[in-house]
Amino acid sequence: MHFTNFYNDDLKKALDENFSNIVTENVGPFVYSAIKTIRPKTILEIGAGYTSIFFAQALKEIEEENAFDVKLLDNSTPDTHWERRHRLLNKDYQFKSDSKLIIVDNFSKEKHDTARPVDNCIQKLNLDKYINFVEADGMNLQQINEMISNSLPLDFVFLDFGAGAALPILFKFYFERINNNGGYIMVHSTLTNAMHRLWLAELKLKYINDSNVEIMSFLEPNKIMQNSFTLIKKNMDTDTGQFNPPIYTAQP
Repeated sequence: MHFTNFYNDDLKKALDENFSNIVTENVGPFVYSAIKTIRPKTILEIGAGYTSIFFAQALKEIEEENAFDVKLLDNSTPDTHWERRHRLLNKDYQFKSDSKLIIVDNFSKEKHDTARPVDNCIQKLNLDKYINFVEADGMNLQQINEMISNSLPLDFVFLDFGAGAALPILFKFYFERINNNGGYIMVHSTLTNAMHRLWLAELKLKYINDSNVEIMSFLEPNKIMQNSFTLIKKNMDTDTGQFNPPIYTAQP
């Protein structure tokens, strides 16, 4: 059994039918791999689009993989083919915990609208159960605060819209609401436009000596727009002084 079913025929067909002229063809697979690795419980995406499908597909596969691993852990003498996986699984991990993707979009774009194709695509791929689609303005922080109050802390936030000069305020709002123990924020289009580049420079200066915040940016040099993203991780010191994440083994 191989858990990853990336770009299966149904997924590829649904993407081709609904996103014929897309510019985030590389960001989508990155999101998919990141979610499969990080396994966030609560994801918030501000701005629906191509990447939404990859978020949902990753959650579907995580659910399938978790079900398999629960059965594997329940078996004290697993098949020899799965002995190594049985040894490396973290028995304290909440395998049965449901993950959810909350997508916020205001459906305001008359041209190049990507929100409606997302809805079509998730229906076709039967990914509805992993998504809460909310029609709202990602810049209306009072409305967003009320909407996510029962979903905190957020484990992964993707700001996938042109925030422009409002980005510092928006980032602060969402950063305060992500998980202190390994929460992530991903911001799209950060390196080659003046407004977001200035915000990023100021963010790096703010956390230059703070090991609790990690910042890494990625650039697609073959494009002049929508060609980059920055990933920020928050991992605050614990009150007990314990390592986070914990140390499991002496050797790799």
